[in-house]
Amino acid sequence: MKSRITSIIKKCFRFRYPVSLIEPAYFWIRGPKLLKWFFAFRPISLAVFEIKFLRNIFFSISVNERIVENTFALSLIPKSKTRIFDFGTTSSWLSLQLASLGHEVTGLDLRPYEFSHPNINFIQNDLFKSDLPQNYFDFVLIISTLEHVRVSDDSADSKAMKILSNSLKKGGKIILTVPYGKPVITLSHRVYSRERIDKIIPGGVVKKDSLYFKKNSPMAWIKTEENEAANMDSSKTSNGLCCLLLEKI
Repeated sequence: MKSRITSIIKKCFRFRYPVSLIEPAYFWIRGPKLLKWFFAFRPISLAVFEIKFLRNIFFSISVNERIVENTFALSLIPKSKTRIFDFGTTSSWLSLQLASLGHEVTGLDLRPYEFSHPNINFIQNDLFKSDLPQNYFDFVLIISTLEHVRVSDDSADSKAMKILSNSLKKGGKIILTVPYGKPVITLSHRVYSRERIDKIIPGGVVKKDSLYFKKNSPMAWIKTEENEAANMDSSKTSNGLCCLLLEKI
């Protein structure tokens, strides 16, 4: 009886809402475009989502590239305290996670950041207008961010990489993830190829490791070879992914 009452309360009252961090998995409305727009209207989508059999009909689970990217980044950060620069902080879990583990994190984003932590120094600014310290950070994180930098400027990603590499100590690492596949530049993002990645790596920085992934199904990302990832279509949504570890020498 108690569990039944609890279930009714949960359906009728909502005390907790998600924050603006990108989840690696989510429910996505499925169906024809017109139907999607109908169900995307918030009062309707919330009502449908709370009824399980309707949810199973009109929603499907999708897992995005963050399931790989966050794991890749966290696996490369040592346990000992380090200085980390997180480029594109606002939608990422990583700054808060790494600060909670004791690292000194500086975050930068054009958008405001909702969180505060004694180990996070957040800067709301444009990278190209920021005065970053030189030879200071142990790690620079660029997770699903570089592809969005001034898309209308073909050299903006190369310029950003140069600025970020200058902020690294000698021996410091860049952890970079970008959508990978058939190269294209859309209104919102770039899709990278091997040639473009080689072009944006600054002088004095070398590639230490590279991993490639593809979206095998709505719920599964799998490791793959570069040539297979290179054939993925990531023009609308990311279906191929390149994860790189770079080192300043």
